[in-house]
Amino acid sequence: MGETHDTLTENAYTQLIVFNITGAHVMTIINNEYHSAGSYSREQNLSSMSQGLYVMKLISRKSSETALFNIIQ
Repeated sequence: MGETHDTLTENAYTQLIVFNITGAHVMTIINNEYHSAGSYSREQNLSSMSQGLYVMKLISRKSSETALFNIIQ
């Protein structure tokens, strides 16, 4: 299991997408869901993912944030 933390500064439809380091889509955690402004934490099952470096991208109507994370087994 892994835990993600993100903050929205305004109410928005959001996407939270994970890519591998080469840019290939790995999984979509949130797909165009409406969220109110605030901080969020969620647990995500990452057991199907291989060891390595990944990019997580949070996209809303007016902004986009990117974070790197590493899976070590």
